[in-house]
Amino acid sequence: FVGLTEHTRYRTDGGLQLLAEGATFQMGSNVVVNKNLAPKAPTFTTAQLSDAAHAINTVQKGGGCLVYNSSDAWAYFATGTSATAAWKRTDGGATITPV
Repeated sequence: FVGLTEHTRYRTDGGLQLLAEGATFQMGSNVVVNKNLAPKAPTFTTAQLSDAAHAINTVQKGGGCLVYNSSDAWAYFATGTSATAAWKRTDGGATITPV
């Protein structure tokens, strides 16, 4: 990354932490950015998010982790870090609970 400042730190998992006034934005090592360097959430299906044994639930999940669900075209966030912690749609609608 070019132009890192005192407001930017590398995380131990290879991700990046950006600090702004009153807020912290963190990107894990699995976050992809588009050509404008805007974060792009990793894409998964409802079946993958529902599977407690899938890597998104066992290895890559962090509380607040944001993913894009290609099955219904909505973004979801993890409500916790356990493999069975629910995924909540960002509009407050549907919830996917891995089993």
